[in-house]
Amino acid sequence: MTTRMKWAACLASLLLACSDPGFEAFPQLDVAIEAQPGATSWTFQPDLSGGQLSQQVTVRLRNAGAGTLTLHEVDFETDNAFLQQVWPGGAPSLPTTVEPGAARSLHVRYTPDPNLPDNHGARLRIRSDDPDRPEVELQFDIATLGPKLQLDQQQLTFLNPSAAAPPTACASFGNVGGAPLVFESATLATATPYYQIVQAPAAGTVLPALGEPGNEATDPARLQVCVRVTPVGTSGDYDAKLVLRTNDALAPKKTLALHVTWTPPSHYQVACPDTGGGLGFNFEGVQAGVSERCCTIDNDGPAGLVVQKIELRALAASKQPLADALFTAEPYVDGTGGAMQTVALPRSISAGKSLSICVRYAAPADGKTANAEAIVRFQQAMQPGALQLPVVAGDCSTPELVVAPSSVAVWMGAPVGGSTTRQVLLANQSCAQLQVLQACVSHLATPGACAKLDALSPHFALAPEIGLQTVAAWGTLEIGLQWQPKSAAAGDLDHYLHVVHCGGSWDGETCSEPPSTLVLKVQGHVGEDLMLPSLSLGLAAGTPTQVGSPLVIAAEAADGQWPVGEHGAYLWYVASRPAGSMLWLSGEFQTTTAPKLTLEPDVPGTYVVTGAVQAIDPSNPAAFAWSPHVSLSFEVEP
Repeated sequence: MTTRMKWAACLASLLLACSDPGFEAFPQLDVAIEAQPGATSWTFQPDLSGGQLSQQVTVRLRNAGAGTLTLHEVDFETDNAFLQQVWPGGAPSLPTTVEPGAARSLHVRYTPDPNLPDNHGARLRIRSDDPDRPEVELQFDIATLGPKLQLDQQQLTFLNPSAAAPPTACASFGNVGGAPLVFESATLATATPYYQIVQAPAAGTVLPALGEPGNEATDPARLQVCVRVTPVGTSGDYDAKLVLRTNDALAPKKTLALHVTWTPPSHYQVACPDTGGGLGFNFEGVQAGVSERCCTIDNDGPAGLVVQKIELRALAASKQPLADALFTAEPYVDGTGGAMQTVALPRSISAGKSLSICVRYAAPADGKTANAEAIVRFQQAMQPGALQLPVVAGDCSTPELVVAPSSVAVWMGAPVGGSTTRQVLLANQSCAQLQVLQACVSHLATPGACAKLDALSPHFALAPEIGLQTVAAWGTLEIGLQWQPKSAAAGDLDHYLHVVHCGGSWDGETCSEPPSTLVLKVQGHVGEDLMLPSLSLGLAAGTPTQVGSPLVIAAEAADGQWPVGEHGAYLWYVASRPAGSMLWLSGEFQTTTAPKLTLEPDVPGTYVVTGAVQAIDPSNPAAFAWSPHVSLSFEVEP
């Protein structure tokens, strides 16, 4: 073969090879961090576990080319003893090859030591024979977050205080940082004879890092500093500052403004013509079509009132989707010619003006209804407020079982071999008779637990046992809950009280709807029982018991292990009322700081009001205990 023929054959073979897509046999290094192709850095989160947990990411080195890839060097450079490179199965001898489509993986692991913090990062360098990227560099850092003070308020405002009853306001704060926050002091930066710090944590009080025991992310710990103002007239200079000092390096000093606002008394009235004198939206007996009921807010002044939003909330949280389908709310004003005109919120109501709140009810074809409450949130004289009105619907075939006065967990303690009993009050908040089918205590929170014998609690019992039992319309049911720890191994337990009831009408044998279940957490502690505060209720001396007259319920509280104190709170609930009554205390706005409750009964008959009082540990305001529920029954005359 001649030289010319050899060159021709060679050229032909080259041209043929260039037309073949698989001819480019070059290696290509593809790097991914935690399955993120192209990522060149990774930041480990601050250690919030006290060194209990390590963090790890995977670096994948893949040959995405057609030729064999050679890894020459993989260097991990760091001064941090808690960062390390880990090869699963052992580190390979370098250089090493990676065939097309194959991959090698390594881990970068962060194992912190809470006693020896080190925030230095690391650098990973990979050198290969990839002609386009012969060297790839990855950076690994540790996000640092020391103690960080988070204030829940920026200002404490006292509205129209009086010297006869000087008010107290509290600023609460927590630690959202990754290291313990140490409280140092609380002082008044402005010399003033009006303010006094009446409660503050002790110097040196520590809040753990967020996520650590005692400051869980789901239940952040809080400390309080409380200030009392004693006014002398309305002309003084009441502007002052409260200064909090902590070991927060970024903001060692936090300042809150103290302010007194003097405004003339402002009044508003609510009228709901469709309830016959009561307050609320009554759709009882409506079985078809769309109906509307309205209430009017009249601002008597002199200050303005801003309605910010309206919420419709089901009494039972599980029925919120049903309530959303049944009810809608709209605000209206009087338009041209007296016609009602829809307006947007927020809406300001000037003195002498009014705003109508109308709720529409679309009666369901299947008869499934849910009672609710309309919550009208407003602001007046720079202070937030809320008006809550009942929304009662249906043909009295769907009962509503709720815990009264509040669905807070029941806490019980007893030594091994001993027992403690608490009473839980349940209220049927509807005009329908309610049938309880079964009750039990289980270590499972999911409905259906009562049917599983192995899921029943060996340490909790009902005293007496609850079987088929009827709760009258607007009636109550008291359940005795007993804690009997069998052994010290029981420890502190969170179990659940299940009350299975008919979610519809009961014909004596069967329920028209699948059973519903109310679930309440119960907490048991092996050890001496906490001595809870106690409460007694009675009608205040001289209070009238007639329809339309203000009726005062007075409470007398006694301290338990902790004092009720001036910051204790009272829970109130109207658990039972006569048919046709719209007397209401919202599940959200039932808490007050006053040991009395003023009601205005709207129909004659028997009412039952329940109450509870809270005691607070003076050395740790985050620790508190509620008294058992107490009931008061009284008759109201026409």
